[in-house]
Amino acid sequence: MGILLLMDYIDVSLGLSLNDAYWIVPANSDYKWADFNLYENEFSDALERASFGDEIKIVTGFTSSPEYTTNGMLKKCWHRENGQIYLYKGSTQEYANGGKEAYSEFFMAQVAKVMQFDCVSYDLKLFHNQVVSSCLLFTNENEGYIPVYNLLKEPRESNKVKLMQEISEIFGDETFEDLMLFDALICNKDRHLGNLGMIVDNNTNKILRAAPIFDNGFSMMNFLTYDELKEIEKAISIKKSYFELSFDEQLRVFVQPRHIENLTQLSSFCFTRHNEFNLSDSWLEPLELCIQGRAKKAIEFALQKQKIL
Repeated sequence: MGILLLMDYIDVSLGLSLNDAYWIVPANSDYKWADFNLYENEFSDALERASFGDEIKIVTGFTSSPEYTTNGMLKKCWHRENGQIYLYKGSTQEYANGGKEAYSEFFMAQVAKVMQFDCVSYDLKLFHNQVVSSCLLFTNENEGYIPVYNLLKEPRESNKVKLMQEISEIFGDETFEDLMLFDALICNKDRHLGNLGMIVDNNTNKILRAAPIFDNGFSMMNFLTYDELKEIEKAISIKKSYFELSFDEQLRVFVQPRHIENLTQLSSFCFTRHNEFNLSDSWLEPLELCIQGRAKKAIEFALQKQKIL
């Protein structure tokens, strides 16, 4: 980004975001954080509407919005409702596959809940005539989010084994094992260095803990075609995660004996249907069976490790 474009962005946004508590104000101004921060103050819905296809006029002057600093390829926006801030996120265009990211967020978070992993909860809503996933903001004025790519010492495209080792050191072994096991269970192809990270103290920049698991829209629910539902394991066997592991390899490497109890619960798992927005049972039932089967496979791997211990 050139310096002029950067300053144009600063002029209209003051650098405010919902990721942290930094901002940039004109020299000698008497601006007060309490009057401008996005956590406590209303923000313009102009860019929110634009994110979902509404035509707006050119934005000029200060426009309070978190949309400038929201990453990702999907249409999305932050929306304030009943005093709470939610992220609304849509889906891609559906072809033979795809188009189910919002549903994947809602349904796959249920898998994490059974496993008792720290995961963002999702709902489904109709927003601008589109079904979107909805989740509560997990940062606040005092606690921000920093993606793991900002914390890495190794080059980001380094050897994936070394990369996983470094992330595990940042996260803590058990927390990273939980995340990687979850992704292996749901076959999440899109876990990357931007959608896993840490919660930091906005006042001291001290790392506090791992952020909750979020952004699970590119699971097998989204990349499978309808015909592949007949042989899901065959279809996912040729897929790999961001870390260049097959999902069975990832399952084997990261499952631990401590997971067995919750995996046993998952081995009879069924999705809780939404009150308004659902995929058909012809989609959900094969996926339920697959998750049950993957839980049983993970138990076998964990029992093998238990014997060694």
